[in-house]
Amino acid sequence: MKIFVVHGIGHTDLDQNYYQPWETDVTNQLKSSGLPTDPQYQGLTCDPLFQRYDDDPAPNASDFTWAQTGVKLL
Repeated sequence: MKIFVVHGIGHTDLDQNYYQPWETDVTNQLKSSGLPTDPQYQGLTCDPLFQRYDDDPAPNASDFTWAQTGVKLL
């Protein structure tokens, strides 16, 4: 199972292990429900992507594309 995790604003980029507690909890719950293997996680912190919008409280979503993230959507 592949899980894509995304967090919004809040300087999540300052903590390289930001998602670790979430991944541990989700993995434990999935395994307790019968998932036979560990899920694969790919994380994205949005802070660097939206940094150019810091002065604008309502960034235009059309200015954002998945290509900017470097993440491949399957």
